[in-house]
Amino acid sequence: MERERNTTTTIGNGISLPHGSPIAVNEPKVAVAILEEPVIWDDEQIQIVLLLGFKMNTRDEIHRIQLFYKEYVSLIDTEEKIKMLRNPAS
Repeated sequence: MERERNTTTTIGNGISLPHGSPIAVNEPKVAVAILEEPVIWDDEQIQIVLLLGFKMNTRDEIHRIQLFYKEYVSLIDTEEKIKMLRNPAS
């Protein structure tokens, strides 16, 4: 919640990418939520939430996070891909 108060984690196109402090992470995880109905998140309708928990203590961890973000961006770089995430059965 502190992170959200400092800067929003909404990134547009109905997507939010919340992430906590790396200090509080015991084990790195990514959780994905595709909401049936959008919710209002910082004045924006959000339907896809990617919750991130990453440690960034070592160069290797930082490198893995950079690779993750590169791949993550490829999942949402077009409206067609975002629609597929929202409605995988379509």
